[in-house]
Amino acid sequence: MYRADVNLDQVGQFIFDLYGLSSIEINRLNGYDDKNFHVLVKRDINSNSFIDTVSDDGYVLKIINTLDSQQGDRFDAQKQLLCHLNQRGILCPKPIINKQGNIYEKITLSTGVHILWLLQYIDGIILHKVPKSSDLFYQVGALAANIDNALKSFDHPVYHNRIQWSLGSAADVIDCLSAISGDEKKDLIRGIISEFSARVLSIESELERGIIHGDLNEQNIIVDNGNHKIKAVIDFGDTHYGCYLYELALAIVYMIFTSNDVKTGRYVVNGYHSVRPIPVKEFKLLKVCVLARYCQSLVYGAYGSLQDPTNDYILTTSKSGWNLLKTIYDFPEDDLLNLWGTDIEFRL
Repeated sequence: MYRADVNLDQVGQFIFDLYGLSSIEINRLNGYDDKNFHVLVKRDINSNSFIDTVSDDGYVLKIINTLDSQQGDRFDAQKQLLCHLNQRGILCPKPIINKQGNIYEKITLSTGVHILWLLQYIDGIILHKVPKSSDLFYQVGALAANIDNALKSFDHPVYHNRIQWSLGSAADVIDCLSAISGDEKKDLIRGIISEFSARVLSIESELERGIIHGDLNEQNIIVDNGNHKIKAVIDFGDTHYGCYLYELALAIVYMIFTSNDVKTGRYVVNGYHSVRPIPVKEFKLLKVCVLARYCQSLVYGAYGSLQDPTNDYILTTSKSGWNLLKTIYDFPEDDLLNLWGTDIEFRL
């Protein structure tokens, strides 16, 4: 897998040639596997008959890595999914049709063949950059459940394909343990994955499932500039059919990561439970699911860094992730779940 090797001049040319828009400012955005750019354009230049009104806030140009670019049907599915959520009051980026009437194009760069597509930019601040509060984490939990509920009436065959970042694929990290230094860390991960496989994967078919966002992290949630309320959700690249338990566990992982405080899970759980009541069976599995996700983030981050040492973003979790993993691992399970479930009458 290769990320696109592309400069800002090329980005501006893609915008003009494919979308009929003239850029006036281009800024790089964070991206784990892909290259993302915020592009502001001239309001009075538009040769694209599929764009009625040029956006004042600009657009996000996404150039997809070579591996995911082999799956064009995922982008057709994502267009349908984004439309579905927007119609149900969950604000998401809207794909922009190019001059040829397509939602994406394939381009050839020195790094290989890449899918390129354009989305409307949503003005706001990513959650990572705003002051944190229990109310904000509660909103994240509620957002996760609202997405899950909204997608109960949506399906697409492509989302039933197995993907690397699904928690259901967590056991695959064992194949990448060579990227981790130190036998103690490797043994910790092996033990967690073994427990996760025995307790969760073995009964996965018994858990409630549906289409989930799959990556509700602090970089993928947009907060309003003024009132710091959640405004929108972005980046559906890891959306898939999976357990609702996984959606909640992932949200807990990333909110604990951004707050560096284990008790943050309590507020996420409260918010989620207020929209979709959490079955007791799922709640009892939260700790091991959270641990398994930390294993994925830490192992794949280390492995990805070996493949692309220039991509600092993929090591974001590792800065505090190992300490958080150990803290949660050492926390007695009943005590941790009682902490997270303090306000929803789950006492273990």
